[in-house]
Amino acid sequence: MSGKELSFLLLLSGTLRGEIPDLNDGIYSKAQAEGGAELYATYCAHCHLPGFYANLETTWDGMSVLDFYYKISGSMPADRPRTLTQSQYLKIVAWILAVNGFPSGNNSMLLNNKLGLIKFKFGSI
Repeated sequence: MSGKELSFLLLLSGTLRGEIPDLNDGIYSKAQAEGGAELYATYCAHCHLPGFYANLETTWDGMSVLDFYYKISGSMPADRPRTLTQSQYLKIVAWILAVNGFPSGNNSMLLNNKLGLIKFKFGSI
């Protein structure tokens, strides 16, 4: 069995057992969020004040982190959309999660770590 097959089976197994990760599980690393703060200053701050990101419940309650990633990566920066790397967009998402009080964890956020299953659930922070 290849590593990819094993990873898929482990992912499926955890999902079937109800082990869906939560934003409070620390889905990004502190270093990733710190990198996101630097990227925010470079690419986002000229349009968005930090407070812009501090109130996600208005439009993202019930949506997934993957939806949020795709929204940002597909449309930002507004003056040059889709110009950052996947890693840079993930760092910005990590920073936004940190600004909203979601805890960091030991591992960096990746697009393949169940982000589509992780939902914004406000009132449960």
